[in-house]
Amino acid sequence: MVSALRLDMHNHLKVAKRMPFRLRDAERFARTLLRRGLHGGAVTEHFHAQGFWRMYASLAAHHEYKAGRFEIGGALFFSGAELTLAEKIDVLIIAPLHELRRLDDAFGAALSEGHHPTALEFADTVEALRLRALKIAAHPMRPGRSIHRLDATLLERMFDAVEINARFAADDEAEVRAFAARTGTPLTGGSDAHVWLQAGAAWTEIDAEADTFEALSGAVSVGRCRAVVHHEAAELCESGAEWKAALKAAHYAFPAGAPSDDAGEFAHI
Repeated sequence: MVSALRLDMHNHLKVAKRMPFRLRDAERFARTLLRRGLHGGAVTEHFHAQGFWRMYASLAAHHEYKAGRFEIGGALFFSGAELTLAEKIDVLIIAPLHELRRLDDAFGAALSEGHHPTALEFADTVEALRLRALKIAAHPMRPGRSIHRLDATLLERMFDAVEINARFAADDEAEVRAFAARTGTPLTGGSDAHVWLQAGAAWTEIDAEADTFEALSGAVSVGRCRAVVHHEAAELCESGAEWKAALKAAHYAFPAGAPSDDAGEFAHI
């Protein structure tokens, strides 16, 4: 049995949805998570991000994938996606790649091409597919995107867990914990990092039997997990937001095809 598998369950390996994936960023995430005492995390890139499947193809070409996760520099990265529903509510879907592909192909238009199903359409489709996936309500109390907008019966069908998100924990951690206690819903923790500086700002401790998707999903779905927020989460998230803004500004300041200026400067990170 793996004792307290520690995973940051919400990571974006792309700086922004319309920016390209860079393999070295995944390696920086791995180093940061390991330095912060975690075993790894989950890749939850936006389903409608540009080059969603190209990102996974690049990871698979360079790193071993088995049991629903990659191993990158000694860190485990479980495959997944973040899906924005028509109601503007976000779902983290942790699942093996072939299950993500089944879900992507299950609608009239592909999720990876920008389709945003309704909550009911999503719940019905997941059940019809008998999808092997862990479904987590991302930043569930975020202003304007709160899960309280959905019927309680639908919420129960849709989510296996709710998330304490490092970006919003200072404002809503108590509310999320109270909701989870009231409804008997398991809690996970995630950083919502788009750059490696923020990785590990929150994480999930999971009493899993093994470091596989099946063991992870089984443990979380029955509540053998705990959400933890880093004591410097606010500072980590602020640094992450500033660095993301700087990287976006640098990217859009240069024409397409211009040489990258950070490969040497930040190779040590």
